[in-house]
Amino acid sequence: MKGIIAALRDKGKGSDLLLVDAGDQAFNRAVISLRGVDVLRQVHRAPRGAFTHVTARMAAEHGVALEFDLQPLVQLRGWPRQRVLQSHVRLLRLQRKYGFPCTVATNARSILDLRSPRELAALARLFGMGEEETLRALAVPSELARRHRGVP
Repeated sequence: MKGIIAALRDKGKGSDLLLVDAGDQAFNRAVISLRGVDVLRQVHRAPRGAFTHVTARMAAEHGVALEFDLQPLVQLRGWPRQRVLQSHVRLLRLQRKYGFPCTVATNARSILDLRSPRELAALARLFGMGEEETLRALAVPSELARRHRGVP
């Protein structure tokens, strides 16, 4: 938590986005309530009850986006992939109910991991996200950056 607060202090009024890896429920609630945190990521790796309806409501109130990581859907097989899909389905239900922003990412580590918007929409369809929702989610990081720069 100290590292996150230090990053918020260093962030200042720049256009940097602050993405925080999810943790347990108390950590997620604390991070979401901090001013300046933009995206909560890796929620599928957090413990099962780490992101609940209470956390979802807080994310909506504070404008913190949730990242849907599509990389595990490409790289994992079997039960681990199924667990990620189940997590994404549950998080998408919460997003539709409470309306917090969300983003879609591949967390590409090389050019081979990059995906086109059409491929991202196809992967997101696996857990029920429509093409229009995927395109909106792809626009969220630029909207957050614009908000930091003060551009309408």
